[in-house]
Amino acid sequence: MPSYVKDAGVWKPESTWVRDAGVWKPAPSRYVKDAGVWKPVIEPAVLTYIGSNQNAADAASYNFAAQSIGVAAFDRLVIVAAASRATVNIAATALTIGGSPANIHANSTSGLGSAAIASLLVPAGTAADIGVAYSTTTRRCAISIYTLNKYLSATPTAAVAPAALGSTTTVTATLDVPAYGAALFLAGNGFPSPITWTDATENMDTSVEGVMQYSTAIRQPTADELAHNYTATWANADGGWIAGVAWR
Repeated sequence: MPSYVKDAGVWKPESTWVRDAGVWKPAPSRYVKDAGVWKPVIEPAVLTYIGSNQNAADAASYNFAAQSIGVAAFDRLVIVAAASRATVNIAATALTIGGSPANIHANSTSGLGSAAIASLLVPAGTAADIGVAYSTTTRRCAISIYTLNKYLSATPTAAVAPAALGSTTTVTATLDVPAYGAALFLAGNGFPSPITWTDATENMDTSVEGVMQYSTAIRQPTADELAHNYTATWANADGGWIAGVAWR
């Protein structure tokens, strides 16, 4: 049964804090006695889908104003997955959240399409402008926004963005996802053709102007999944791309 403390006249569940390198942080683990042995109570990372948006214009940079970034929290990591369709070689060169540069962890480069995943610690606020810039003019941009809480590190444990495929119905991200961690995947194709995921739970799947399909999905395992294949498939062969990032 949880313990409670009174905060500003309201009873709330108590939490345990520890000092790490001079900074107070929530304890990553609590312990319980199991058959006479003290074992950590593992709190899984929490990856939450917030929403998506798209812009059908041809441009080298895009701004999505006042996007929801979820509930404010001291450990809120805002994650943006950005997809674009191209006819020339492109890559995402910058991604900003509320005007601050986010860390791009996975970034596919091809003449077919682009998949990029970036994150930034944003403790305060419930909305922010999202900016995405590319190496050259591209055709359309779409974003999905997530938050990650209760992670052990804001630095990803693994990331992958394999080269896009020219005419395919399948793209695969091979990734290590730790137990009680979380992984985010973004896949797209140019037909467009609805996307189905294997070993990942889809959050959204939509087309942009009828010429690009993109989908995002997550994985939150309770056991290590090492060198595991997470696959996106669709019916009609066309250019396809994928990216994936994992945290613990």
